[in-house]
Amino acid sequence: MNIRQKILRIPKGFFRWFSPAELIIPTHVLYLLRSIYPEVNWEKVKFHDGLPWFTSTFSSWTSAIVLPSTFGCSKVNVYFKNFDPDSCAGLSIIVHEGFHVLQYKDIGTKGIGWLRLFIIQYSASCISLGKNCYAKHPMEKQAYTHDALFRKACNASRSPQNTSLKFNEELINAIIKSHPQLIKSTSGFKYDSGWGYLFFSFLLLVIIAILLPTIYLFLLLLCFVLLLASPLLYLFEWILMDK
Repeated sequence: MNIRQKILRIPKGFFRWFSPAELIIPTHVLYLLRSIYPEVNWEKVKFHDGLPWFTSTFSSWTSAIVLPSTFGCSKVNVYFKNFDPDSCAGLSIIVHEGFHVLQYKDIGTKGIGWLRLFIIQYSASCISLGKNCYAKHPMEKQAYTHDALFRKACNASRSPQNTSLKFNEELINAIIKSHPQLIKSTSGFKYDSGWGYLFFSFLLLVIIAILLPTIYLFLLLLCFVLLLASPLLYLFEWILMDK
């Protein structure tokens, strides 16, 4: 790898650190999500291979997370540390995150960047619960209850006689038919942590909503500057090789 390529890889690496690549979702996964969460507009949901930088930095135990689009007004992003659509455990994580998308749909996904009611309420509940809020969070308890139900149904479909069966729409449909309670039109979540925490959460997310786009724009500017400097990098590399 030459000097120019090494230098140009720097902003690309940073950009992927901040914005993981979008996933191509298998048809059976989309069928599963659309079947059990029929009221969600899945066209407004994007799936990503890898966690955003702040998640991997501050909570290394996270396996997946649902967040608002930094530059959008209604879109939602789902990030996976290790996307696994071909096992009951992997599909259970997908079902879990899908339940969060359902919660967010119920609460409201409209807004600007990170200023969305669903992330404001989630953060406010977490602040009110204090230390280890994740384990006690009512939105997480709902999602874990539902993914446990799916995991049980999925494992029951994978008996010792058919463990080699590959997941497809037919198998997913059989799992749902055997456990119709998997189908949810609403999450049933109601915020009850108080207005004070809600206001504090709003102020915190105003800062994040300003800071994240600023960082992204800085990285884009860095990429643009390096592209403009590409001819000079060629010249510099030629001079070094000539010596």
